[in-house]
Amino acid sequence: MIYFIQEQGSKRIKIGSSANCVSRLGTLQTGSPEELRLVLTIEGDAITERQLHKRFAHLRVRGEWFKGGPELLGFIQAAVPIQDY
Repeated sequence: MIYFIQEQGSKRIKIGSSANCVSRLGTLQTGSPEELRLVLTIEGDAITERQLHKRFAHLRVRGEWFKGGPELLGFIQAAVPIQDY
């Protein structure tokens, strides 16, 4: 599973993979002074993760963390199903 976790203060987004994204969020939160929020999960494997890292390489801050630029935020928004209210 591929996850997108957003840091609330800076709006940076981590793109990673884990079998348990909620548990991974908890682990990352322990080491972060900023509140983190799981904003998206999608099906995928290590190849998918590498493709996403390459696609958004121009937004890379460090490691698996990326700036929350319009292209990345648009990708997340497009992937999130719209809820009926």
